[in-house]
Amino acid sequence: MVVPSGATTEVRIASAAIRWAAAIRRQTHARQIVHASLWLLDSSRVTLERPRPRFRGGIDIPFPVTDSVVRARLCRLIDGGAIPRIVPRRMFVGPCAEDHECTACGVDIHKGEQEFEWTNPGGLMLYFHRRCVDIYRILNGRS
Repeated sequence: MVVPSGATTEVRIASAAIRWAAAIRRQTHARQIVHASLWLLDSSRVTLERPRPRFRGGIDIPFPVTDSVVRARLCRLIDGGAIPRIVPRRMFVGPCAEDHECTACGVDIHKGEQEFEWTNPGGLMLYFHRRCVDIYRILNGRS
């Protein structure tokens, strides 16, 4: 608001009050933005600096079981109700702690290899190779 040069004292006081209130609003908004930015920085630091489990990548080895055998076995498990038709959203992915059989292909997942682990609603632990989870995801498109 521009005050004309010949304005009365009351007009000048009203104009100053309006400008002062606008300045306070802008300053408050700027402080909120600074505090939000500082929170984001702290949150990012915490996320980046927290300890993480050691993940190891999978290895490409010739698989003794073909994709069609894995698909057929997965279809039987899905139709039998042992596993859901849709791949679970959350699975543990990490190094295998002990040797056990893959649910999808029946081939052992050895200690230290990457595995996908999921507990079904019945409390049964299911283990998968990366390749088998990929096949499982492809099966989602079949229905």
